[in-house]
Amino acid sequence: MLRRVLFACLLPFVFLTGCASLPPGHVADERDPWERYNRVMFSFNEGVDKAVLKPVAQTYKANIPEVIRDRVSNFFGNLSDLASVVHHTLQAEPRSALESTGRFVVNSTVGLLGLFDPATSIGLSRTNEDAGLTLGRWGVGHGPYVMLPLLGPSSLRDALGTAADMQMDLTGEILNPDTTQRVALNSLRVVDVRTRLLELEKGVDLISFDRYVSVRSAYFGRRERLLEQGEAQ
Repeated sequence: MLRRVLFACLLPFVFLTGCASLPPGHVADERDPWERYNRVMFSFNEGVDKAVLKPVAQTYKANIPEVIRDRVSNFFGNLSDLASVVHHTLQAEPRSALESTGRFVVNSTVGLLGLFDPATSIGLSRTNEDAGLTLGRWGVGHGPYVMLPLLGPSSLRDALGTAADMQMDLTGEILNPDTTQRVALNSLRVVDVRTRLLELEKGVDLISFDRYVSVRSAYFGRRERLLEQGEAQ
């Protein structure tokens, strides 16, 4: 059933791909063989963001005190620490796995279910790890660049990783997956992420006259940095 719904949602974009035009002076990028489709999906995502996500994030930032926004970010960050434990283990990094475990335990207890972040103050830094990075560290290449509906830029490898990480999400363990509370919690997570991107996105607008190319370059650049050295927040 889910596959049918996804197919029905993506089918219009497949047809629009044939109508998509490339900008004057376009230079093909071998990492992006599906560029026509990706540009259509990019425009769709930009439209949704402009009409819904960005205004909601701006309203959230303007009306919710920073101290509360920080608690929300810490809560979701604490859930991601548990995923990092799994991925550090799969990457054969026992020391990092122990540090991420320590973060999760400290922040889940002393930090009141992750609302506060005492782990950072004792030297346990947060690392961003996901299934895509795990595959990459075991030698799996990016594969073709792909723009995912609503989720944004990715690669074939990272898209598969995202699907795997969704199965590890703890939201369903916190709240009954059949309740509206889970929908509200996931919505709050999206707003939190979009709010934190408000400042970061300003630089993207200045990189290039072609925002699509800027986003693609920024995506690959960030993923390569994470693969080479990891990233602490």
